[in-house]
Amino acid sequence: MKRSTPLLRRKGLVSRRSTDTPTAAEALRFELMRDVGCVIAYALGLSTPCDDDLRVLGEIHHLTDGSRHGARRRGHAFAVCINQWSHRGVPLPDMTAEQCRQTYGPSYAEEPALFRETYPDDQLLELQNKLLRLHFPMACSE
Repeated sequence: MKRSTPLLRRKGLVSRRSTDTPTAAEALRFELMRDVGCVIAYALGLSTPCDDDLRVLGEIHHLTDGSRHGARRRGHAFAVCINQWSHRGVPLPDMTAEQCRQTYGPSYAEEPALFRETYPDDQLLELQNKLLRLHFPMACSE
């Protein structure tokens, strides 16, 4: 049986990920993205970046080639921070799945095509980069 994604060997482990271990700069970007919080919640006016009381926490989501669910990742530079509902279909604390869907829209894990239609990759990435430049200008300087 031929695999759609080749297996990579790293340190004796088999991985199906299409991205290598993040560099120090990429890992810092991920940390700053988590500090900013979920870009979807921000876009909907439900989150204030970098404010522990008003920020919706997020997870790192890698964008893929052709914006296709399950396709090869475009790389660590093409990642955004989105909440657990939007990313994995796991309801946020004290919310049902239906409440999450009504509040945050479709989940990538549950409805990938509708998620991509609602939140196009390039728009999410543009907003993520804008928020990083706004809140961490020294870390994002060229």
